[in-house]
Amino acid sequence: MEKLDLPDDSVDAVVSRMGALLVGDPVATAQEMAHVLKPGGQFSIAAWAEAEVNPYLTIAREALLATIGPDRVPDLREMFGSMAAPRGP
Repeated sequence: MEKLDLPDDSVDAVVSRMGALLVGDPVATAQEMAHVLKPGGQFSIAAWAEAEVNPYLTIAREALLATIGPDRVPDLREMFGSMAAPRGP
């Protein structure tokens, strides 16, 4: 995931369902996701913890902010936090 065999700006969406948690360099992975994503494309990174205690989500978001800018990176920390919160029956 750190070096995809795809041209820059070539995909409409990038989805990482727990995969970004398992790579050797999450910053390089996030940068590579940003490189292959078309302008206006969508990305999704699934992780099981609030952003504040999940360095992989935080690192990926920071890399995306630095690479493609805040206008293309929504602030999803509240949403991730609600997904990570324990729920009762």
